[in-house]
Amino acid sequence: MRWWVAVLVCVAALSNPAAASLHAQQGSTDARLRQQQQELEKLRTERRTLEQRMGDLQKSAQSLTEEVRNLDRQADATSRLVRTLDRQLGSITGDVESVTQRLVQTEDELLVRRAMLHRRVREVYKRGPMYDLEVLLSSRTFGELVARYRYLKDVVVRDRQLVARVETLREDISGKRTELVTLQDEIQRNRREKAQEESRLRTLEQQRQRRLATVQRSAQQTRQRLQQLERDERRVTSLIATL
Repeated sequence: MRWWVAVLVCVAALSNPAAASLHAQQGSTDARLRQQQQELEKLRTERRTLEQRMGDLQKSAQSLTEEVRNLDRQADATSRLVRTLDRQLGSITGDVESVTQRLVQTEDELLVRRAMLHRRVREVYKRGPMYDLEVLLSSRTFGELVARYRYLKDVVVRDRQLVARVETLREDISGKRTELVTLQDEIQRNRREKAQEESRLRTLEQQRQRRLATVQRSAQQTRQRLQQLERDERRVTSLIATL
């Protein structure tokens, strides 16, 4: 039965050329229509994929922008701290130099005072008993004799007290210098750490900026492709409507 229907269709086509031509055109139009519909679906699929990617890129760009700002603020704050430490270091270095100079002067004075005391004591003991006899014979009165012994004693005691005060002063200055040097070392260490921290933050900021630039270029390319897809969709849709 089917072959008979086919024979009839062929006979009808042969007997009516216009109908045959119309049938062929309809088949070509249907094929083009299916092709354009497939192209339209392909464009829409790509557009949905790119729109999702565009959303991800925008979120990533916003996150990177905020991260770059935070890193910049942290680096600026660390830089200000480094400058503050530099000023403190300059001040403390001046104090160390001043105290060191005072310590050297005090040690020189101590050497002089000790030498004077030793010379005074040596002269007193070097004279020995003969000096006592000389003092006794040269003294006109007992009061003058006592005054001379008291004077010698007071001189020695005063020299010893002066040496002791200079020694105490030297110890105080030395202790203060030790404290200043310790503080200076601590500031230097803190300054190095903060400088390294600033360098690390600046490096991270530059890395994020490069990544942000890459994301922004990708977003721009994706935006341009979406615009092209939109134009292609309008063109294919118009063609389908025409078909």
